[in-house]
Formats: sequence, C-alpha cells, structure tokens
Amino acid sequence: MIPRAALTLAAALALSGNAAAADAPAPAAHDGAAAPLDELSRDLLAGSGYEIRDDGKVWDKIAEAPVSSREMPYLISRLASARRLKALIELRLLLSKAGGDKSLTPEEREAARAILRRSWAVLGLSARRDFRSYFTPEELESLDKVPLRFEQAGLEPLREPPPLPVTAEPPPAQEAPSEPVPPASGAAAIAGPAVAVPATPPTPALGTLQPWTPPPAEPAPAADAPAAADLKPAEAPAPAQPPAPPAPEPPKPLAIPAVGAEEYDAFTATGPHTDQSRELLRMIGQDAPDFCLPLLRRAVVGGVAQVVLDGERTGRNLRAGRTEDAARPDAPLVVALSPGPVFVERRKGLFGREVVILPESPEAWAALGAPRPALQALVPGAAPERVEAGPWGATQVYADGSRRGAYSAPEQAGELLEQLLLAGLGRESLDASAYAARRWALTAKRLFWSRLKEKLQRDDFLDPDRRAELAEWAARPDESDDALAAAWSAARAWVLDPRRGAPEAERLAEDAARGADCARAALEDGLAAAARRRAARAGALKALEDAGLLEPAAAQAAASAAADAEARERVRLLSAPACPPADPGRRQALGRSSALLAEAIRAERTWRSRQVRGGPRAR
Repeated sequence: MIPRAALTLAAALALSGNAAAADAPAPAAHDGAAAPLDELSRDLLAGSGYEIRDDGKVWDKIAEAPVSSREMPYLISRLASARRLKALIELRLLLSKAGGDKSLTPEEREAARAILRRSWAVLGLSARRDFRSYFTPEELESLDKVPLRFEQAGLEPLREPPPLPVTAEPPPAQEAPSEPVPPASGAAAIAGPAVAVPATPPTPALGTLQPWTPPPAEPAPAADAPAAADLKPAEAPAPAQPPAPPAPEPPKPLAIPAVGAEEYDAFTATGPHTDQSRELLRMIGQDAPDFCLPLLRRAVVGGVAQVVLDGERTGRNLRAGRTEDAARPDAPLVVALSPGPVFVERRKGLFGREVVILPESPEAWAALGAPRPALQALVPGAAPERVEAGPWGATQVYADGSRRGAYSAPEQAGELLEQLLLAGLGRESLDASAYAARRWALTAKRLFWSRLKEKLQRDDFLDPDRRAELAEWAARPDESDDALAAAWSAARAWVLDPRRGAPEAERLAEDAARGADCARAALEDGLAAAARRRAARAGALKALEDAGLLEPAAAQAAASAAADAEARERVRLLSAPACPPADPGRRQALGRSSALLAEAIRAERTWRSRQVRGGPRAR
C-alpha cells in the first residue's frame, strides 16, 4: 500500500504552486454548472478527498478554498497520473510476489484484472498493450472504447514563459537559436500550468545564455573600526525581533566567452587530468547531446580543475559528487567519481537476493549520525578472497561477505556529464529551480547513454539499477516521469518541493509568500525543512538496520539525535522569523529555469520522435 502523501503528490504539485501573487486578483473558481465534470474527473476528485458541492464548486479541504478554473485541467491530469502510478506499483508488487506473469494463481490473476479495470481509463498506450493478454476479446472490445485521455500526445503543450530581460552578449554565430517548443511529453505535466504568451522570437538554447555571477564581496572594514565581538552588551542591545536581512542587489553580468569543440579537445588533452579522466572527458565531448554541449564546454574549460576516481570524496552521493567551496563560488571545483559500488547482498524470500549499496564517504555517515560498518570492502587496500564477474562488473568478494564492484567507463562518463552540467548551471546561476536543473542534466545523461547503447548495440555497460532505469524511461516515459516526480518529492531527495511545484508555479508561490503573511510562510518553510531532514535520516537509518548493517541500539540513538535536532530547530523557528527580503534577480532566475525545463523536454521529445520515424537519432 502506498502512503497517501505519495498518492496525492500530483494534487500537491498542481495546487500548491499555483497560488496567485499577493497583489493579483484571485482566479475564478471552477464553475461546475458552466463546465460540467465528466464521470472520470468526478471519480478522481472524490477519491482524493475533494468535495464537489451542490453549487458546482470543487472544494479543496486542505487549502480551504475552491479549485480555480485555471487549475482544474492540471489537477485532473495529475490525479490521473497518481492513480496510474498506484496501479502500476500494485501490479508490480503482485507480479513480483507471484514470481512472474506465468506464475499467477487464478485469484492473483483476477486481482490484477480488477486493478486494470479500475485504472484502465488513466493508463497509457504502452501499459494497455502490455496487459491486453489478461482479458478476453469481448472484454477488450469494451475496454478499447475507453479513450486515451491522459496519453502524452493528449497533454496540454508546454509554452515557454515570456522572455525576461537578460544581460548577455549575443550568442556566437555557430550556436543557432533553438527550435520552437513542441507539445510536451509526460514530464511537461509536472512543469506547472502552461502560460499563454504572445508570439515572440525563438528563445535561444540555455547553453548559449551568457552567465552572471554575484558581485564581489564588500571590502573589509577599516582597522580602527570596532569588531562586533568587542562590543559590550550595553552597546549592542538585541532588537525585539530579528531584523530582516538587506535585500540583495541584482547580480551583475559576467560574460564568459563561448568555447568551441577544438578548444575543448585541446584543453582535455593538455589540461590537469589523469589518463582515465581525460578519456571520460573525451567520451562525453564526442557523444553528449547537442543541446548541452555549449554549457558543458564552458564548465570544463572554465571551471573544473580536477576529476578524481575516489568513492570517499563523493559526499552523500553513491556514484558521483562535487566538492565546492561555498565561500568562493569562482574557485575551481573537484568532481569525484566512484570507481565501483560497495555493497552487500541479503536474502529476500526463498531464492531471491537484494543488493544494498553503501556510501563510502565519511561525510555521508556523519550526516546520518551513525558509525560506518566495519566491512572489509570499505577498508582501503584490503585483499579480497576472490574476484568474480557479475552484473556489477568485476566484483571483489571479501571474507566478511562484503563486495566491491566496478563501474564501466561509459557509465562513469554519464555520471561525470551530469555532475559537470550541474556544476556549470550553478556557476552560471541557472539553478534557481533545483528540479529544472536536475531534470535538464538528467535528460542529457540519459540521451548520452542512449546514444552509446545504439552505437554499441548493447546496454551491459550500465549496472542493473541504471540499466532498468534507462529501459523504463525509454519504453514508458509517462510512468517513468510519475515515479521520478514521486521520488524527487520524497524527503531523502527533495529536488521537487510538492508544496510549490516546478519553476513557474514556484515563482507564483514565492510572490504570494511575500504578501501580508510572509512571516508565516517563512515559518512554514523552516518547519518543513526541519521535518524533511529528520525524515531523510530516519529512512536511511531504518534501511541500514533492516539490512543488518547497523545495530538496533546505534540506529535508535541516531534516530533520537535526528528527532532532537528537529525539536531544537522548531524552538528556534518559533521566534517569529523575519520576512524574506525581495530578491530582484530571483524572478528572472526562475524564468530562466522554466526555459531550462522546456529545453530538456524539447530535446527528449525530439529524440523520441526520431526513434518512432526510424531516422537518425537525436544528438
């Protein structure tokens, strides 16, 4: 059974991010008399806790307000997405328990048929095709009459937001503007509502926008100025309420020249890189999708000093991470790649086995507040008992049962590409929306691996997890996007804030939060962040305890410490936090994030359309 919070994620995405700005008129409520809802829409709303009133209004019990006419189409779409995700997970659990489609008992098969009948109206074409064998020809004749209302081609097209003023140099001649945005894929549904805009010239690809960086720090105070620590309490009385921080100045543009393919190749050949990292950089420079190449080249030539293969420097990530100095945003960074996973296998059921991958970085274990397990695979230089070939590469097996696999060069290249793009987006201040930035970089990585899979005519260069992820994304994009939105909204990831949504909805929510109730909004954000940190730690600790890698006493102590940290944060936040200052660059940055998300959707949709036609694959 899926938690209610996960099942109603879509409603949260649609509703929470679409609040009007404080100075804008409230949108008109949906009028059921003028625009009646069909049976499926009423069923989706009633099943998710909405109240359909006699006057035709649809009442949101959480927001204590009616759903607006503007929100209604997207609310219905996301509720359908949540129901589809629930049905597919229930079917997957049923098939996993039975050991496969052919091993279903008559009772289990009838249970699967019941799930399919109940959810047929929200399933996509690929899911319907996969489960046709469960029904008789007579039943299929009736089911085929149910229209594909929520298939990708039926979604509202995503329109880029109005172009915002961006201080930038004209793009180089060889980097032509991008094509107009086509109708969106399944990912567009979680990108927030479409924005109707007048016809404008095509927006250039995000890879061609010139970046900007914050202004230089203020000069240090004069030597004769008294330091804050030297002031006596009487000389610096504490205010009754913490003063609001000063509003940040708009960022100043910093032109970074475009980097061509020849300059990139020359830098990777002669720059401060090892032979291994040089080969990875050459691989991604050759096969990365075209839409990300301008930013990739700028990030490598102008920002990255070193690429290392060291699992202990990947931070809280398992496969790759970045080491950045927050106090020095212009300082070169280091991208660390894991040479291979450290994992243990635990029995699952009578014959199955489950792999539990462990972080190597001390930073990850310190964040959990738990001791790192005393496994030989985590000890540098420990000698394995044997080396065997397996799905995780050449795997070293140690006496205590722990194992260390080996990632292939193409898989490491994809992970490196994603980290470099995220670093470049951050360096050029294009990461105002964490979701849009991650979605853009993830799309580039998947298209890169897809191109390698096509060239090599195989996908065994990926580990089992990444191989299954790529196959699901390629074959069932709508279900894959639903699962991605749910995973990224969870406490452990928190890439997508379900209370706000994607960039455009996030901008509207932030506008509303700066109104008369801004202190309350700031308090809610702080409380949500504290609860999220605790949930992330508690979930990871529970998984480690279940795998037998953490003693119950140690897990309980770490969980109690997480609860105490949340309690202290709640007490601190109760002192009426100040309203967030107005940030003139924030709205502009979120507008650029909307264009970033549109560019990722456009690149993915182009790749899919060319696959269907059987022509040259999208770069």
